[in-house]
This record gives sequence, structure tokens and C-alpha cells, in this order.
Amino acid sequence: MNSAEKSERIKKRRESRDMAFKILFGRAFRENTAALSEIFEDMEEINDVELSQFTRRLVIGVENHLAEIDEAIKENMSRWTIDRIPKVSLTAMRLAVYEMLFEAEVPVSVSINEAVEIAKLYAADDDGAFVNAVLGKIAKRVENSGDV
Repeated sequence: MNSAEKSERIKKRRESRDMAFKILFGRAFRENTAALSEIFEDMEEINDVELSQFTRRLVIGVENHLAEIDEAIKENMSRWTIDRIPKVSLTAMRLAVYEMLFEAEVPVSVSINEAVEIAKLYAADDDGAFVNAVLGKIAKRVENSGDV
């Protein structure tokens, strides 16, 4: 893969993560009563895009493993509870933890960096550092033991 192709792939992955973030963030504020297929269709219509398979896989993966992902986040925070984390930061961390645990082809450092960038873009100024700290602890546990 040449550098232009690699750059384009990185850009598409970033856009896919951003779209997955928006879907998951929206679902964090209401009961998950709508089927994901309906949510995907609505997002495609509203944004006039076709969601990538990566976007769909991220959203479905986070939703299917939410309890496990949230447990990993809880176990790696000090003096915080999950309900105190701003939803933007929590959603960004959920995406990254899902990738760290279930998307073997995505390097852990990429997952962390992308989550920090999402937090910087959509959250308060210091949320990026908080996201980085929690995900850094999770990454060490994943790398040392293969799980969290």
C-alpha cells in the first residue's frame, strides 16, 4: 500500500469512527428502543452518506459488549464513577476500549489517539487528558495480560 492509499484509509477510518461516535452518543441519551438498522438508515439519510462497514461494526460491537467495556472503564478510573463521566468522553472511551479488545487489526495506540481526538473535538478542554489517562491504564492491562 503506497502512502496516498494509506493516508486515504486513515481518513476513511477516522470518518467512520466519528460517525460511530455520533450514533453511540445519540443513543446514550435515550432508551435503545430503535433498531440499529433504523438508526443506520436515518444517519445515512440525514448525512447523505453510506455508512461504512467499519462504522456499523463499531456501533454493533460497542452495543453488544457494553457491559464488558463499561466494566473495563470502571476498573481503570480512580475517584470517578461511570455516571459522572461526561457522555462525550464516555462514548469516546467506549469506542476505543471496544477496538482494543475486539479489533485486533487496529493498534492500541491508534484507538487511544482517535478517542483523545474525538474528546478534544467534542468535549471540554481537559477531557482529552482524562480519556488518555484512563485508556492508557486499560492499554497497559491489555498489553500485559491480554485482557482487562
